[in-house]
Amino acid sequence: SGYKDGKLVGQVWYGGFEGKRVFEFPPSEVDKFIIDGQNTIHEVNRQNNTLKTKGLFKRAEPLQLNFLAKIDNPEKTQLNYLPILGYNMYNKFMLGMAFYNYSLLQKKFEFTIAPMYAFGSNTPVGFADFQINLTPNQAFQKVSIGAKFKSFAYDFADRDRLFPNSGISDPSFFAFNYYKAEPFLKFEIKKKNPRSSISQSIMMRSVVTYIEQDETYTTIFTEIQQSPYKTSTINYVNELSYNLENSRAINPFGFNVKVQQNDDFSKINLTANYSVTFKDKKSLDFRLFAGTFISGKSRGLYRYRASGYLGYQDYLYDYNFVGRNEYQGLGFAQFAEEDGAMKIWSPLGQSDQWLVALNIKSPKFFKLPVKLFADVVTCDANALLQEKILYTAGFEICFWKDIFEIYVPLVYNQEIANTLKLNGKTTFFETIRFTFNINKINIRDLIGKSLL
Repeated sequence: SGYKDGKLVGQVWYGGFEGKRVFEFPPSEVDKFIIDGQNTIHEVNRQNNTLKTKGLFKRAEPLQLNFLAKIDNPEKTQLNYLPILGYNMYNKFMLGMAFYNYSLLQKKFEFTIAPMYAFGSNTPVGFADFQINLTPNQAFQKVSIGAKFKSFAYDFADRDRLFPNSGISDPSFFAFNYYKAEPFLKFEIKKKNPRSSISQSIMMRSVVTYIEQDETYTTIFTEIQQSPYKTSTINYVNELSYNLENSRAINPFGFNVKVQQNDDFSKINLTANYSVTFKDKKSLDFRLFAGTFISGKSRGLYRYRASGYLGYQDYLYDYNFVGRNEYQGLGFAQFAEEDGAMKIWSPLGQSDQWLVALNIKSPKFFKLPVKLFADVVTCDANALLQEKILYTAGFEICFWKDIFEIYVPLVYNQEIANTLKLNGKTTFFETIRFTFNINKINIRDLIGKSLL
């Protein structure tokens, strides 16, 4: 169809075809052509149907800025935006804007760019991701290729305490940042039955990190330092994973097999989840973890952790921590439910060989956000003392499942109690831990639900 000033000038019909074909339109005064301008054909992707006769970007539709998101408009190039606020102990408060192009319908190219400014460290921070979605219509339902990026501070040198005579006022000199790049390739396996509740995927990613480090106290200087002496390290970890999820309404389950490798180590892990469902959408949840190292002589950073990950143990920088490098207080209380996922902290069970864990969570009690939990972990004897099994049990307050949960351990090994005292964790409140997995919040899913 040919249009002039938004009005239909004329249209020519052509039959279906495969491959490429040249279309002819009678000489007319038009400013744009639109394939199926009257919207009579059922087509999902209409973003490439317009061609302007003049201008630099003849295939680009006019830009439309939307707060949060809007239903797809094939006549506009839509860019969504959302103000974002963040905080950690090193950057302090962060303010920025997320720009993204995804909405209800999947696009071939999707992106998020979220620049932020950190007021405490006086530095730019933020995250971004870019993804191309392909539909080969063969063994795979979808193939996605892309990259993710993220940068924040992970530590901060106290200027007044460590550099009291410093004449430097810019806080960026005292912040230690990490920069993460993660190229990935994901294959979603095609379902034999489109209505099946089973979904499968294979993912390959390579996590590359550039970490600023403090070498002030390991270096000899000829004059007094005014700020930390920074060096940097670059590290990488390759990961191959297979994931299966059965999202059936009754007793859903899933499992993930993951292999990680770099020059220092290689290991393989299995994580399986099974839920026994009851009425009112309540469930008894089981998690089984088993992992073993395959090879490697420098395994210290990559050891299995019976108590999950503290901030400085998250070597892939997948999670966001309020205090990534803290050893006490609120930052130390946050953890990630990885590996053994015990809800109490202990230096025991830091294994460079193998580890097995079982975690159980009860249904909520009535309409209260309260559950019971129990964890059992074992690993090689070198990572334990006399007791060969570590355990803990207590209750949790579940504000948002898998996102924000607070754990209160009530029962645990005597050896765990002893190591808590040896590490200065002597009060009841110092045993309480929490998870805040903002990284697991899928903005695409939230936007999709808000538009339905």
